[in-house]
Formats: sequence, C-alpha cells, structure tokens
Amino acid sequence: MTISTGSSIVSAVASGDIDIGYIGIAPALQGISEGVPIKIVGAVNLDGSGIVVDPKKI
Repeated sequence: MTISTGSSIVSAVASGDIDIGYIGIAPALQGISEGVPIKIVGAVNLDGSGIVVDPKKI
C-alpha cells in the first residue's frame, strides 16, 4: 500500500488499516494529540523541523 502524506498515514493508523508508517514528526504529534496510538521509534526529520505552540497552553 502506498500512502502519500503523513496525515493520511495517521488516519490509516487511527482506522486500523495499517500498523506502521514512515512520517515526519509534525503529523505524528498531531495524531498523538488527537488520541491516535502512535509511538515514535526513530527520527526522520534530519533537515530540521519546528513545532510552535502557545506557551500559555503548555
């Protein structure tokens, strides 16, 4: 199966269609924040990424 975006992989994990995927940190953390049972086991964002949050909500 080929899935072209990280958010689509997160949706497939949430629905139980797949058990493993290769995605960047941003869609993985978005899925985790929505309750999707994702466990990050390795880094894939080697060029650098950032997550921006409101410090009042941490």
